[in-house]
Amino acid sequence: MTRAQPEFRAEEGRLIVGGQEFKNYQILEKLGDGANGVVYRALNTILQREEAIKVWRTRNSRDVRNKVEQGLREAQKLARVSPQFAVTVYSAQEFGGTFLATMEYVEGKTLEWHQKNSDLSLRIRLAEVYLNSIVQTTTESTRHGDAHMKNVLVFEEKKSKYETVLRMKLCDFGTSIYSGKEASEQRHWRIVSRPWAWNGSAILT
Repeated sequence: MTRAQPEFRAEEGRLIVGGQEFKNYQILEKLGDGANGVVYRALNTILQREEAIKVWRTRNSRDVRNKVEQGLREAQKLARVSPQFAVTVYSAQEFGGTFLATMEYVEGKTLEWHQKNSDLSLRIRLAEVYLNSIVQTTTESTRHGDAHMKNVLVFEEKKSKYETVLRMKLCDFGTSIYSGKEASEQRHWRIVSRPWAWNGSAILT
């Protein structure tokens, strides 16, 4: 039997899930709305730190997965990955009838944004960085099951007064139908093998 999906909303800076308010967080904006959940940028009012909150939810009637179980598996998988390559999970819990997690907020652009706006040399460089991130994070327990450009964040990190480096972090490891080894590898290959076509005009075929 499919578990009923609770209603949730962000209003006046508050996150309400299943009729309960998620305390100690001020919602600042919605960051994304994907197939498995909604992500908000929020202020942790206790620590005075910006964080991201993901709420797992059912998008349509065809999705019959238990969102508490799915969210738990995804959060556990993400928590096993080095923070060098993925966002850090701060907390995860069942709340208001579904599952939500608080995690590191990274201010940057998605790989999808770079697909449309970056020049060829940067797209090739990002493809190389992405491939290295996947190589470094892929194990039997952390295989990326939802590889697409919206789930990859690119940002600048200041190493010193005179040096700034380009960094990349994965923000969702998924447990979707694509989490099998062969399908997962195919999805990664589609991302890294054609950076020349990222802006919509393929140079190579």
